[in-house]
Amino acid sequence: MDNKNIKKTKEELTKNIKDSEEALKELRKKCKHSDTVIKNVELESSTFKLRKVCDLCGEHVGFPTNDELKDNGYMQ
Repeated sequence: MDNKNIKKTKEELTKNIKDSEEALKELRKKCKHSDTVIKNVELESSTFKLRKVCDLCGEHVGFPTNDELKDNGYMQ
């Protein structure tokens, strides 16, 4: 693959990623987040934190309560 093809392919892939991210954002806006789970989520700082996440669309919808943490086996 020559440099011209590499650049063209990279531009197409970048556009596809951007389009997919926009589609996912729109999907998450429509989701009612009615089915949530507690998950260990990687944050921007490469650390992991427990968060309440929609099981359907994957949106972070909040922080788990102590009762939710206990119910899911994260606390005694």
